[in-house]
Amino acid sequence: MVQSPIHRFIEMTHFSDPEKPKIEDAKKRELDRLWRSGQILDNTYLRSLFLLGYTPADAITELGLLRLDREFSGLGSKLR
Repeated sequence: MVQSPIHRFIEMTHFSDPEKPKIEDAKKRELDRLWRSGQILDNTYLRSLFLLGYTPADAITELGLLRLDREFSGLGSKLR
């Protein structure tokens, strides 16, 4: 059976691993990539951040930063 991108993302890593911060950062970058590509929507993005240990406020902030990045990345091409 083929897993969806979010199911692959949610596969948990053993948390006693000394590489935990690097692994979590890689998972966060992958989650950002999935959101930017439209493979996951806002609610899935937020819930996945909760699984990574983000507080609700921090998860909402991260989503807001992604939205701003998307808006301002398109702005540059309009100013040329």
